[in-house]
Amino acid sequence: MDAIMLVKDTISRSVEAVDAIFKSAHAHGVPVAVGLAALVRNGGSVLSATCDILDQIKVARSFTDIVLKGDQAGKLPAFTPSRV
Repeated sequence: MDAIMLVKDTISRSVEAVDAIFKSAHAHGVPVAVGLAALVRNGGSVLSATCDILDQIKVARSFTDIVLKGDQAGKLPAFTPSRV
């Protein structure tokens, strides 16, 4: 096995299962790629193939604040990915 790609499913929602997969992969020198950016930040994975939910929440919060203060939603700025 060259690598493990852990996709979002029932197993990846179990903290114990994910920890066991990371420990086994580390013991065998196999890299793990995941679909959750938080797992990369926590040191369990080398790669995330997804957006950062926390960043999305921050942007949504600021957009909501702008609209609730009376600005037009059509005037909100457009964003492009800033990290690769």
